[in-house]
Amino acid sequence: MESYFVVGDIHGKAGMLEELMTHWDGQSQLVFLGDLIDRGEDSRKVIELVKDVVEQQGAICLSGNHEYMFLAWIDNPTERYDHYRRNGGDTTINSLLGRPLTAPVDGVEDARRVQETCGDLVAFIRSLPFVYETEHYIFVHAGLDLTLPDWHETSDYQKVWIRQPFH
Repeated sequence: MESYFVVGDIHGKAGMLEELMTHWDGQSQLVFLGDLIDRGEDSRKVIELVKDVVEQQGAICLSGNHEYMFLAWIDNPTERYDHYRRNGGDTTINSLLGRPLTAPVDGVEDARRVQETCGDLVAFIRSLPFVYETEHYIFVHAGLDLTLPDWHETSDYQKVWIRQPFH
């Protein structure tokens, strides 16, 4: 059976990710469970590191609810900025734009700036799947709706937001 090295909820902590990666053997399937961004001080570096290991070494990276909120903000900044800000989004916005983390954010203008200057990183986040299924395991950020006749019908929203217990 294949072995896995699974990492969840990095939340912009690039130094911690770099330290954690020293424990990966380079052979086990590397799986990131999302929430790469927000709250921590260096979301940009985290995205770049994970993007590189996905593209160069075959790692899998799933979307988490923070990537979901980020894309909702990018796609509809007027309506979604306040929710994203309340969940740590300003640190990611400032990290992506190379500004001090405490710099004021303009939710609408900065969405345009992020798309213009970090299009490759936005595209990477947009490309992330919500589930990774192997012969023996199912990886997902939050959960699956096992009350459905087929769990595959779980919405992407639920895959990143389910909070109630599941097995």
